Amino acid sequence: MTTKTNKTYDQITAQIVEAMDRGVIPWAMPWKYVNPANGKTQKAYRGTNRLFLGMTAMVEKYQSPYFFTEKQAGGMGGTIKADQRGKFHVVRFFAFRFKWVTDEITGEKKKKTYPYYREWLVYNVDQINFPKHISQALTLAGDDRDKITDAEQIVAGIPFDLAINHGIYNKAATHIQTGQIDMPLAGSFKDRNSYYRTLFHEMVHATAKDLKRKTGAKFGDQEYAREELVAEMGAAFLAAEAHIDPAIANHAAYIKSWQDAITKDAGLVAYAAREAQKAADYIMGRYVPRHMRKKDKDVKTA
Repeated sequence: MTTKTNKTYDQITAQIVEAMDRGVIPWAMPWKYVNPANGKTQKAYRGTNRLFLGMTAMVEKYQSPYFFTEKQAGGMGGTIKADQRGKFHVVRFFAFRFKWVTDEITGEKKKKTYPYYREWLVYNVDQINFPKHISQALTLAGDDRDKITDAEQIVAGIPFDLAINHGIYNKAATHIQTGQIDMPLAGSFKDRNSYYRTLFHEMVHATAKDLKRKTGAKFGDQEYAREELVAEMGAAFLAAEAHIDPAIANHAAYIKSWQDAITKDAGLVAYAAREAQKAADYIMGRYVPRHMRKKDKDVKTA
């Protein structure tokens, strides 16, 4: 049976594949496009919303990271520009509906949960006419969000046990069960950004045990492909935190390989974006896995 959630997955997949047809890799964009936020609440968008709004900002060449619903903009004295009306962007939030059902065997009433996506329509600041003082405030706020978090600080601040060994092997690898990463010497990479993008990729893999992700048994199976996309997206999110631009080698082949994987697995993008965001937040100290919170009641999540 086709559900609304499955239709949403299909829509997400279609948008991603269409973008890739144009040569755009949604999770590998210049860092300034990867941090969209709601202008009213100042909260950053997460997961697939982060991907799509970032991708949209790059394609449309928006200068602001902020998006508003029409109601939010109106509450601040803003109106949608005449030539932009109808050119909205969809953000989706996962939610749950609850319904009481009667058990056919016992006759007992039980609460059943139905997951679904709730959709909102938003516009970028560049599509809205705001009073001058509001526009200036949003520009200043955007500049303030661009303070660089250095890549070295991200690595040094990892809030869980992780050993990073250099120079033992000629390739990068993560040993998830033992919490260990093997990296080539930094000098063997063509530049600093390439080194940190690779390290961030491996760091995301290293979160799989604590975040209880299935990583797949061998190259080519579905879980392996899912874990690889989680690592790719998570590395992009961390690179954005450090203001590192992505550098994808063999661009055309890279796009083709992920187009094929995404087309075969309709839920891949939504899953990978969600888990990548969780992994990046865990590495940045913004998220503590639920099963670990019970062990330390003093730990507070952001």
